[in-house]
Amino acid sequence: MTRLNNKQKAFCREYIKDWNATKAAKRTGYSPKTAYSQGQRLLKNVEVRAEIDRLSADITVENKVEVKEIISGLKAIAFASDDARVNNSDRLRALELLGKYKNIFTERKEHVVRPFEPPQEPEERKKWLQGQLALLESAESAGNGLVL
Repeated sequence: MTRLNNKQKAFCREYIKDWNATKAAKRTGYSPKTAYSQGQRLLKNVEVRAEIDRLSADITVENKVEVKEIISGLKAIAFASDDARVNNSDRLRALELLGKYKNIFTERKEHVVRPFEPPQEPEERKKWLQGQLALLESAESAGNGLVL
């Protein structure tokens, strides 16, 4: 079993404060530019998840509050009747927290991969290859070239 390093332990402590991986990564000292990806990577780490589960269980025991009670309270706020005098911002916040608990607000990125099909006609293929070469050269001059 791998041990967590100090930065990973700090991430776990920060994460259970608001259950936001990006913010926890930033507070832990990861670069703001990479905080989102670092947070998501850390949450996929088995040892990190185990530590987060342990810390959240400790909080539950310390506060003598069960997860079921918290969820029940949030549901009562989110779905209160109109005459219950619950303002909309409280309803939205309760719904947001329930959504986070259920992991329904994860960001998804869709990647489209197009098949590689150069033109069949020799003259068109030559133009296409010249265009591809120009793209590679411009990427290389901008410092974004391919390393083979």
